[in-house]
Amino acid sequence: MERSQSLSFRAIDVSQTQFHLPRVIIMLLIKIALALFIIFWLLLGAWMFIKYERLFGYHPDDPAETPGARTLNLTQIWSCWFGILVIMGYFLFR
Repeated sequence: MERSQSLSFRAIDVSQTQFHLPRVIIMLLIKIALALFIIFWLLLGAWMFIKYERLFGYHPDDPAETPGARTLNLTQIWSCWFGILVIMGYFLFR
């Protein structure tokens, strides 16, 4: 009888234990942060689209810039923007 009582009751010294968040809560916090980042990233993309001409258009101060150079810069910017969006979406829905 003593043996079963000793197995069912264990004294825990709370001062000696460390508090760890469960893995589910940590993953939930990471996913919330990723969702907030994706919202920010989409708003940044919308802002760049609205300010397209000012950001990526012809500059009178730099007449040597060719349309091909502007297209290359635009392609690099949008491919980086889209790539980061895809990576964040992958980790959010994984």
